[in-house]
Amino acid sequence: MATDPDVAERALIQRVIARLVTDIANPPDLAELAKEASLPPYQLSSIFGRILGKSIPSVLRAKRMEIAATLLLETDLQVGAFAAKVGYNNLRAFHQAFTLEIGLGPLTYRQGNPRRA
Repeated sequence: MATDPDVAERALIQRVIARLVTDIANPPDLAELAKEASLPPYQLSSIFGRILGKSIPSVLRAKRMEIAATLLLETDLQVGAFAAKVGYNNLRAFHQAFTLEIGLGPLTYRQGNPRRA
């Protein structure tokens, strides 16, 4: 059974994640997120680690790649165009992050996905 602090911390995490994806290409840094949450940065990071088992940057990367995967399947944009939309100005860094998170390179994912129209 969840205690009230667990519920409050999970709600906080959801608010922080929502804030991160509001402008996924230019997300707030840890200091800004912590200020908005009225917590010291180390405490906010600690809550993420304890509740999700992930760091804030790893959650941000996962959300970016989730959005990128959707763009790959639902648009005809070139990889470089939507890499920038999710906050990557370096195509190589985007490709590495996508492959790490999704398990396939962006073009392989696009070509091999049956959802692709």
